[in-house]
Amino acid sequence: MRVYHFLSAHYALKTLYEHRMKISTFTDLNDPFELSPFNLANVYYPEGFAAANRQFAATIGVVCFSQNWGNPVLWAHYGDKHKGICLGFDVPDDCVQEVTYISEPLRPPQREEDLTEALARQVVSTKFEHWRYEDEVRLFTNLHDSEDGLYFYDFYENATQMPLKEVIVGVRCSVTKDAIDRAVRDYPAPVIIIKARLAQRSFTVIEDTRGFIPET
Repeated sequence: MRVYHFLSAHYALKTLYEHRMKISTFTDLNDPFELSPFNLANVYYPEGFAAANRQFAATIGVVCFSQNWGNPVLWAHYGDKHKGICLGFDVPDDCVQEVTYISEPLRPPQREEDLTEALARQVVSTKFEHWRYEDEVRLFTNLHDSEDGLYFYDFYENATQMPLKEVIVGVRCSVTKDAIDRAVRDYPAPVIIIKARLAQRSFTVIEDTRGFIPET
């Protein structure tokens, strides 16, 4: 599937040149309900599950993507108010997990034997309904070899699994096509460079078929 990762212009160019993207830890994500999509009122919560959550958050990180780049709210929240850049990758369906959105918290596990692999997959990919606009999919990866407390996923090293296919430059982004061309010139496959604009008949971000307007 084609998936999209939004960044500020500065970090997008840095990502392209370094061939890697930052891995988020679950404690750094912006949803405080991560790993706990349960109704916890007046119920027994197995200590084994709480311990498993802590262990998971300490050893596994996530790279977050959207399945579309046309939502203006995504650009506002994750693309530096439309001044950023969106990177499009192709990934095998079985390498990422789609997020499920729910309106009410789930019933929590009641017994240690409820702590199954299926429950674990559900926990790491369930969010509140109001996050649905993100249309999110997640790539999970081990946390190792930190640099100043940060972790990175080398997508160039994994290019056969996750090739870069598109670079979409935001509506308000001032980065030139030449600058993008320089940043992607050593990538193994052709990369499509798109300049975005606002649609006239809908609240959508679309391709500007005029391309980049030359600097004056």
